Parts: sequence; C-alpha cells; structure tokens
Amino acid sequence: MKTINGGKVEAGYYFNRNTWELHNANAEEPLPEGRYVRVPTPALFVVAPVMGALFAVFLPFIGFAMTAYGAGKRVGEILHHGKVAEAPRKS
Repeated sequence: MKTINGGKVEAGYYFNRNTWELHNANAEEPLPEGRYVRVPTPALFVVAPVMGALFAVFLPFIGFAMTAYGAGKRVGEILHHGKVAEAPRKS
C-alpha cells in the first residue's frame, strides 16, 4: 500500500488517512495536503456501504455522548462558579 503526500496523481479514488475523507481525483489533478492511499474502484463497493452502516449504527451513541458532555460541562460550570450564567436579554 503506497502512501502519497499530496501532489499530482493519476485519476482515481484516494483515501486521506488523516481526515478519513475520500477524494475523487481527475487526471493530473493535485491532491490537497495529506497522506493518501489509492483505493481500487471495486473496493469502494465494499468499503462505502460498510462505512455508511457503521455511521448509522453509532450515530445514536454519538448523540448521547454529546448530550452527556454538554450536561456535564454545564454542571461543572455550576459547581465551579456557584451560579448559572444568564443568557443575554433582548432589548
């Protein structure tokens, strides 16, 4: 598996290992900065549905984690400062 660090590449699909983004590069189009791996087109028919299914399965857990984080942060502010900060009032 060859890693490409940006630059001009041949047409195809490239996976950014840093941001987990998939880029469709045209012929001689430079890729943005990052570490890329060329993905064979047939592999996309397997990888794309699996990544979509994992996203759908873990999306509720992400929502619960964000809610718990927000509530915990708010409780921490209350315990640290002793009062709740009021929202600005409209004039």
